[in-house]
Amino acid sequence: MSNIKYIDSSGLGALVAARVSSKTQGASVRLCSLGQKFREILQVTRLFTVFDVYDSEATAVNSF
Repeated sequence: MSNIKYIDSSGLGALVAARVSSKTQGASVRLCSLGQKFREILQVTRLFTVFDVYDSEATAVNSF
């Protein structure tokens, strides 16, 4: 996710859909290595509390 510089409502909708779909399958979505702008968007939209967010890929993988 570190290469994402811009995300709009369609992108956020896709992430939410992926989370819902994964949850119904007994899986989960974890986000890692978010850029500052992406973090800000997740905080403003209150989606930061919906997703499991980690600073690095290693910590995200270890959280399973």
